[in-house]
Amino acid sequence: MNGQSRYVMRGGRLLALLMAVVLVIGMVVVTEPAHAAVGRYIKISQNGGFYAAPGDREHPIEVTVRNSDSQEEHTVSVKLGGKTGQFTVQTKAMNVTLAPGEETKMTFHVDIARALEPTSHSLVITAEENGEIVGSSNMHISLTSTNGTYEGLGINYALDNAEGLVAGTVNDLKFEFYNRGSIYLRDVSAEISRPDGITINNAAATANLGYLSIGDRKNYSFPLRVDSSAENTNYPIQLTVTAKVKGVDGTLTEKTFKDTFYISVVGGNSGLATKNLTIGSVSAPTQTETETDFTLAFTVKNNGTVDAEHLKIDAEIPSGLLNKTTSTFVENRLAAGQSKDYQITLMATNESKDTTYPIKISVSSLEDPNASTVMQYTSIYVKSKGGSANVSTPRLMVDTYDYGGGYVKAGDEFKLNVGLMNTSARELGNIKVTVSGGDTFVPVGSSNAFFVDSIEAKGHYVKTLRLRANASAEQSTATLSVRMEYEDMDGDAYTAEDTISIPLVQDTRLEINDVSAPWECYVGSQGSSSVEFYNMGKTTLNNLRVTAEGNFDTMESNSYYVGNMSSGSTDDFSFSFIPREAGPMEGKVIFTYEDASGQEQVVEKTFVFEAMEMPVWDEPMMDMPMEEPKPDVPWKVIAAVAVVGAAVGFVIRKKHKKKKLHEQLEMEDE
Repeated sequence: MNGQSRYVMRGGRLLALLMAVVLVIGMVVVTEPAHAAVGRYIKISQNGGFYAAPGDREHPIEVTVRNSDSQEEHTVSVKLGGKTGQFTVQTKAMNVTLAPGEETKMTFHVDIARALEPTSHSLVITAEENGEIVGSSNMHISLTSTNGTYEGLGINYALDNAEGLVAGTVNDLKFEFYNRGSIYLRDVSAEISRPDGITINNAAATANLGYLSIGDRKNYSFPLRVDSSAENTNYPIQLTVTAKVKGVDGTLTEKTFKDTFYISVVGGNSGLATKNLTIGSVSAPTQTETETDFTLAFTVKNNGTVDAEHLKIDAEIPSGLLNKTTSTFVENRLAAGQSKDYQITLMATNESKDTTYPIKISVSSLEDPNASTVMQYTSIYVKSKGGSANVSTPRLMVDTYDYGGGYVKAGDEFKLNVGLMNTSARELGNIKVTVSGGDTFVPVGSSNAFFVDSIEAKGHYVKTLRLRANASAEQSTATLSVRMEYEDMDGDAYTAEDTISIPLVQDTRLEINDVSAPWECYVGSQGSSSVEFYNMGKTTLNNLRVTAEGNFDTMESNSYYVGNMSSGSTDDFSFSFIPREAGPMEGKVIFTYEDASGQEQVVEKTFVFEAMEMPVWDEPMMDMPMEEPKPDVPWKVIAAVAVVGAAVGFVIRKKHKKKKLHEQLEMEDE
């Protein structure tokens, strides 16, 4: 028993010694310095943006980013990932430097697809440092709406005439209906209400549009007639659209959309009734005899995009000529782009002298006193039967002229060919011709007058002048006067004057900004861009339409009808795209319009975006408690523990062996 007690006491002392050694090792470990944190030491939590509706734009998601490392500062890049066809993140990755334990707030903005199911959705947000993910979390958005749907209808309008509705005429008011909601619209109808003085012209006030799918666009025009007595002011025009939508229970309910448009009315045409009218193709013989019929023919054309109404077309017949048919015509309507031919039968009377008779052709408005009169001149020489060839009346006239086309652009130089005809039977000489265009046309490189030695009997002479149209001149049919001073062979002096009419148009100037680059451009993911454009010219751009095309796909129409864009106005065009493959995504924005002369113009703006493959986001792991790193134990401590352990083991084994031997001897003694 004494031996066993001593064994226990000695074993206890050894165990106490071993515990003391372990305690010393623990003290050494505690005093070792701490090391940098590893793993996911950036914590991200969502603060706001939990609820939204399908189709929302720039929806804000607010988060808190915290550095949970208590020892070191970290610079991280925080990025929110979207889902193709569902969420488009408009905010780029944000970089932030956080001190130990510091936190900051960030806000990301996302566009939500209109057709997305109203339920709970999640987006992954990650924090990276030196290319490694050091934190991630799920952001939750619950899409809510009435009956699980989101009804939305966009309404745009356009007019043929940029200045507004023209009094006394019929104007097409064009509407574009756009389903920007997340549910189909059925049995869509639109009804227009007008104030006094504006009526529907030969049409119904209600339009049945039928079925509008998600993202669909439909156009409809209401022909509005404005009373000629309408005041020059803005008029409210209300559009009411009704549609049926299907609820989650399958029942159809009626929805109503209303919008009011304030559209200006140009009272009394405000001088616009004859603005775009021209007189051309004038045809008449250069010479006729008394008591002989001849025909004067001409054409009136409406070069504008708005119908011209209540016009008076008149040929002013001078004394000495007799009109055998009517010389005055009234047109209730000359449609946009329409031209009409007119003929008048004339005859020189017996009292007609051997002279040149000028004829003025004019077009004026019967309702608008402010509208300018469009004029064109021609002339005819009358020779009396049996009369002497040696007459003492003017016999020189302008019989032809050419300015190189259908119109002249303001600010341009052009060649004017003037043809002079000697209608007499004798030579005319010492001829001075003065061409005067006032402030509208000025000569280039020479004076506005020229000299001709002589023109033989029945002869013809052509002179070419270089002129420049004033850049600031208004668009109109401008006139040039041609004054001729000459002598016959007897030295008698004469004068004659003719008028030349030239349509003058202002050049168009459409300025286009660079196409804005998107924040992100991923293959298979819908992105968007926009471009601003300006009408810097002095004329209206008619029927302007903008489209975008390129090596990409789109889920909605990339076409925008602007209508008529007035001088000095600005607009912008937004379009969407889905890149087909990684690399340069090339495209162009195409602007198509008609200039003041009715000619179609096309302007293109190219762009190149770099498309990238959509990154693959790993499912975020659950935040697990981080295991504290184990410090290194000094080798001297390890060696000491090993020695002590070996010694204790040796002593215990020796005591155990001795005890076994003692027990064996006791058994033998028995």
